[in-house]
Formats: sequence, structure tokens, C-alpha cells
Amino acid sequence: MTAAASKEAFSLAPAHTAAAMPWLADAAALLHDSSAPWVKALRATGAESFATSGLPQPKQEGWQYTNIRPLSGTTFSYSAEPVKFDAGKLPEKLLADSYRLVLVNGQYQPKLSDVPANVTVM
Repeated sequence: MTAAASKEAFSLAPAHTAAAMPWLADAAALLHDSSAPWVKALRATGAESFATSGLPQPKQEGWQYTNIRPLSGTTFSYSAEPVKFDAGKLPEKLLADSYRLVLVNGQYQPKLSDVPANVTVM
């Protein structure tokens, strides 16, 4: 790559909004988890998009009637650690011949789930 080309590529790189950075700081905890490569790539794409745009503003189409101010002071935490959950809190199955897929805080719980043998949950 020539010096001119690298300068052009650098100038075209999207700027990160300072307001988005606190939201993304804890997400780095997910970089070294055991997720599939496509999940990691999807997270990286989403983080980069959010870093350049930040939270939506009311002036943006589709967000003009959504009040997101309550989110501005909210702190989210991300963890790749296993979630602890009391299995006794699970309700009975709705149908006796059905299967159950349990997600706790967005994490799949194979020990609490009942899926067919030929189904892989990723």
C-alpha cells in the first residue's frame, strides 16, 4: 500500500463517538469467550457500527417517538462466565410432548434445556 493510499484509508475510517465508548468498554469481556467465529464477527461488526453512530437520536427516522433518555445513565455488564440459575424457578412444560430451550440472560443453558438429539444449539 502506498503512502497516499494508506492516508486515504485512514481518512475514510469512521470516527468513534465519545458517547458510545462507555457502552462498549465492558463488551471487551466477550472477546475471548468460546463463541463461534461467526458470532464473534457479528459482535465486532455491531460494536463498530455502534461506535460510529452511538445511541439513536429523536431526529433519526424511526426513533422520533422513542424516549431513550432512561438508558443514558444505565450501566450494562457483559460476561462470558456461566450464569447461575435455580432450576426450580422453571415452570412446567406447556405440553407433555414438547421440548424446552432455556436461555438465562441470553445464554443458552443446556443442562436446563430439553432438545431433540439431532438438534444443535449454537
